[in-house]
Parts: sequence; structure tokens; C-alpha cells
Amino acid sequence: MVFCTDGLFLSLSVFVILIGYFGLEAKVIFSSEHNLLEGQNVKIQTKYSGSRLTDSDAKQHAEKLKDYMKSAKPY
Repeated sequence: MVFCTDGLFLSLSVFVILIGYFGLEAKVIFSSEHNLLEGQNVKIQTKYSGSRLTDSDAKQHAEKLKDYMKSAKPY
């Protein structure tokens, strides 16, 4: 009886390890260049492309945030 449960746990462990290994080896899944809708006219929008925040405003907000983090230490 012990052999059956140990064999089951061993085979399930090997199965999970193999699934993880082959999942990580599949480069296509983690590649940002792979387009799942290849061959179709799909317009890809970049994140925050419609933002009206200028670089100078972004730097100003970043400085305010850094000053707040140093002075108030909210963490």
C-alpha cells in the first residue's frame, strides 16, 4: 500500500516538474514579438500613447513624489 501512494506522489511530482520545465522552455509564450493574431490587420497600441503628460510635467511629479517619500516616509 505504501508503494502505491509513494509511487503516485513520485509520478505526480515528476509530471509537475516536467510541465514546468517544458513550459519555461517554450520561448514563444514569453516572447513579446510573437503575435497571436498573425496575418490579421491588428493595430497594436502602446501603453499610455494617448497621455497628455509632458516630459517636464512627469519629471516635476517624480521629484514631488521623491521629496514626499524622503520627508514623510509613508512606507
